[in-house]
Amino acid sequence: MKDLIDARGRDIYDVLAYVAFCIETQTRWDRVKHANTEINAIYR
Repeated sequence: MKDLIDARGRDIYDVLAYVAFCIETQTRWDRVKHANTEINAIYR
């Protein structure tokens, strides 16, 4: 399924969100960068 929607490097939750809700997929690295920014803003 990842190959069908050109989502290699994405996790299964991104693929399912794309299929179900047309939400753009993110790479794992992009998700980590965003999460670190959010976490640092809250806890620093």
